[in-house]
Amino acid sequence: MIAPPLPRDEHSRLERLCILGLLDHEPIDQLDRLTRLITRHFALPIAMVSLTDVNRQWFLARTGVDMCEINREHSFCGHAILRPDIMQVPDARRDLRFADNPLVTDDPGVVFYAGRPLRALDGVVLGTLCLVDHVPRHLDEDACRDLDDFGRLVENTLHDLERRHQVRTLNQVLEDKEHLFTLTFNQSSVGMALSSLEGKWLRANPGLERLLGYSEHEMLSRTWLAMTHPEDLQREQPLFDALIAGQRQDYRLEKRMIRADGTQCWVQLSVTLCQSRTMAPHMIAVFADLTERKQAEAELVRLQQGLEQQVQSRTSELSRTVEQLHQEMRERGAMQQQLWQEQRRLQHMLEHTSNAFLELDADFIITGWNPASTTLLGWHADEMLGRPLFGLLGADHPLLSLSGNPQSPPRRLECDIITRAGRHIPVEVIAERYQFDGKVRLALFLHDISARRQVLAEIERGRARLRAITDGLPVTISMVSPEGRYLFANQAYCRYFGLDTEQMREMSVRDVIGEEAHGRAMAYVAKALAGEQVSFERRFDLPIGQRDLRITMIPSRGDEPGVYILGSDITEFKALQSQLEHEAAHDPLTGLPNRRAFTLRLSRELERVRQNAEPLGLLFLDLDGFKGINDRLGHHVGDALLQRFAQVLSAEVRPGDMVARLAGDEFTIILPALRQPAQELPALCERLLAAMAVPGDVAGHRLPLAGSIGGALCHSGQYCHIDDLLHRADAAMYQAKQAGKGRFALDLSTA
Repeated sequence: MIAPPLPRDEHSRLERLCILGLLDHEPIDQLDRLTRLITRHFALPIAMVSLTDVNRQWFLARTGVDMCEINREHSFCGHAILRPDIMQVPDARRDLRFADNPLVTDDPGVVFYAGRPLRALDGVVLGTLCLVDHVPRHLDEDACRDLDDFGRLVENTLHDLERRHQVRTLNQVLEDKEHLFTLTFNQSSVGMALSSLEGKWLRANPGLERLLGYSEHEMLSRTWLAMTHPEDLQREQPLFDALIAGQRQDYRLEKRMIRADGTQCWVQLSVTLCQSRTMAPHMIAVFADLTERKQAEAELVRLQQGLEQQVQSRTSELSRTVEQLHQEMRERGAMQQQLWQEQRRLQHMLEHTSNAFLELDADFIITGWNPASTTLLGWHADEMLGRPLFGLLGADHPLLSLSGNPQSPPRRLECDIITRAGRHIPVEVIAERYQFDGKVRLALFLHDISARRQVLAEIERGRARLRAITDGLPVTISMVSPEGRYLFANQAYCRYFGLDTEQMREMSVRDVIGEEAHGRAMAYVAKALAGEQVSFERRFDLPIGQRDLRITMIPSRGDEPGVYILGSDITEFKALQSQLEHEAAHDPLTGLPNRRAFTLRLSRELERVRQNAEPLGLLFLDLDGFKGINDRLGHHVGDALLQRFAQVLSAEVRPGDMVARLAGDEFTIILPALRQPAQELPALCERLLAAMAVPGDVAGHRLPLAGSIGGALCHSGQYCHIDDLLHRADAAMYQAKQAGKGRFALDLSTA
């Protein structure tokens, strides 16, 4: 047998059965008739209306059985109330839940069972309408609908009983409330009244009559709004109107009422709108006398004001005192915390510092020893504390000379000490005297400087190597500070400026290179100090002579600010460059500008003429009979003749004119800035021809010169293409040749 579990709403279900009082209820004739009708309708022996209690199943109505209740754990209905619909058990003997149930194996011998849950008005299951047969059965769909309809009839009867119970309960509650209201209304110490919506008194209790001094008859002839102080009526009227309009259900305020003797009294009024089916809408008003409270409040305000003044005064004094106390406590706490932190920090530093720490008393007895001292010297603290320092170092050790008063600054000393293993270690010692608890103490900090000395030695060796390298380079190398003073100078730099290294260290750049050169150089120094590498070329007047130097300034990238200055001597390079440039632009035989130099000069001069400069003249000259002399007397005579021709031409022109050799015996003259070209060009041509006619010594031969001259003019503001101007001058020269030797022709047109 499987006992049914409890429903989820078991507590509320049992509570509902208890409230309705259906358990152990006297027989209900209507339900008994229904059970008899059901047995005839379904043709079975047993029908019951059962209610499931805590431990039992009680039969409110039954047909076919004599028992009125059974144990709940044996009940079929305990399973049925768990389902939302009808539960059928066609053959309980074959159902594991019920096969060994005493109701099956014994009397009444249940075989078939069908149960339909019965619910209260709110849906809570109260019990079942159940059918029982002694033979197997099964209800079809129509039979189940019939059973459900019978169940609804049973539920209707139960619902009627439930409603009658609710009505009785409500009536009792109403009677109790009415009695309580009447008792409260009549016995209340506060004033209470019922009022119509128009504000007329309908009923007033004795408390209100005593409060206002009116009899009930006198009050019922007045409206309570008329008994309100006019000033308070202005505050109450909007609340009253909102209540009548249904915008609110109640309101509360404090106001003044007019008593029968004309005096005023303060009340706290609470008004509630009441609407019911049995009475016309009305209002319930409660009046609490506030006269004594208002008087007490006024007195309290007066006392409170005086008390507040006293409290404020005392509070200010107390606040100042407390704040001062708190400030002192905060300062003391902060100082204690700071002192504790300083002690912890000092202790931590002494324990973890890499420097050895020794504390000595006035007699040089060791009173303090940190782990680093053990690491450095080899002795442990328990071996050294209480021993004199000279026992460790010797009576004549320099450390023992460190003395002074507590106000003197710390002293520094470098010396050697001997470790427990006998090693000599160089150390830097910082000693400071101080007073603690009225006693003089000496603190010694020892720092192993072996590595520092090795580094310094290596740095010194590196400096020597660097000095040797820089002194061996064929360039000047120096370093200057941002203030313009020398930090370094190699031998080449000192040699160029005629100074030695020691002199350079005491001098500034202005002292060495002079004011003028310094003014030009500082602009480059400023760029280098700003992080820019700069280079420039400059000619210096030095003790060793005038030299051209290429200077490169490099900003220092290290910790020491400044500028590195590298100087390369380019004097020979400049001379060679100038020579090459001269040779590239001059004829090697005559020393005159060649065709390349001529073309560049003529182009520049023509551009100036186009920009409204003065007119420019161009002459083409050709030696007459040069080929015959060259062939007859030899090339050396021809070369000498060309050289003399160049000298004659150069002697007759102005300083700003250019005489150039184009090729062979062809020469040209550029004549810029002609003010009167029509007179100046013919006059120059005549002077040139006259000078050529004078015989001269040419390689041992007395020979005259003869030549033909052609000229062209470019007028001011005129654009003359170089090729066009050359063509015009060349054409004029051939025109002169055709006219005979030793002549000239000029083209002064604007074409």
